[in-house]
Amino acid sequence: MAATAVGVSAHTQRTPAEMIEYHQKVARDAKALTKCLDTPGLKELNTRFIAQRRESFHRLRKARGIDFQPRDKAALEKWHNINHDQTASGKGNDYKNDGKLFEVDGNDPDNKVKPSAYRQDIRGDQKGIYQRLALQIIDVTTCKPLSGARVDVWQVNADGKYAKQVRDDGGGDVHWLTGAQSTSSWGTVAFDTIFPGHYTDRAVHTHLAVRANEKFNDPDGFVHTGHIFYDEYPREEIEKTAPYKSNTQKLVLTIDDAWARAVATEKVDPFAHWAWLDDGNHQAGIVTWTTVGVNSSAHIST
Repeated sequence: MAATAVGVSAHTQRTPAEMIEYHQKVARDAKALTKCLDTPGLKELNTRFIAQRRESFHRLRKARGIDFQPRDKAALEKWHNINHDQTASGKGNDYKNDGKLFEVDGNDPDNKVKPSAYRQDIRGDQKGIYQRLALQIIDVTTCKPLSGARVDVWQVNADGKYAKQVRDDGGGDVHWLTGAQSTSSWGTVAFDTIFPGHYTDRAVHTHLAVRANEKFNDPDGFVHTGHIFYDEYPREEIEKTAPYKSNTQKLVLTIDDAWARAVATEKVDPFAHWAWLDDGNHQAGIVTWTTVGVNSSAHIST
């Protein structure tokens, strides 16, 4: 498949009016999520969640033998100029959101054709820098964690290819780097994956889709679809290593990605927080995390 076809096959083009409507919806939901995050119940939950993530961070480092030491375009530029690295000063150890808002919601039809195995480890046989992707799903209609919901994620490999593209090109019945899990009572899920590569027309990102409890197995029952974006610095460091450095597709920065601009508002930070597992050895892996606000009564038409 030609590189120029990657962007076309992976995403349906939206009209300017549809992108404006999308941006307005994100802003409305972001306001609702902001109010939720200030409620006593969610503040208490966040304290417990931070402790859980800190413990997970310890386990990941211990398993690798690593010593443990205690953003419209203007809006996107605001968040793009912030370093979301929390490795230093112990912040990565706390695995903490620090009150940042992360809310994305986009109409991406790809999730309807991505067969997702129910699993935490979605790497398959794909090589790359290890990534732990931790998510917390909050229902903005109740200001409570959305438990028992289905969360699907999917991404490209280090070469910038989706499993579906490899299947369509006759590369076999592969389903790597796509998976699903059910959220815990805290609304949390975590996936073991590799840091995604880049491909023509899009910045580096991970897709996610959420189905509420009653829509768990409904192929059209999405209450949320969206993207997770990453700072350029970890992407630059990771793409210096194999197999990423063999990727010949055109690189697009997040600041130039139309979907990232559509997501970013004054209150919406489209970038995930992150921390190196070992600041002295980036190939040991990266931990990324964020909170996602969804409207469980919504129906995302794809």
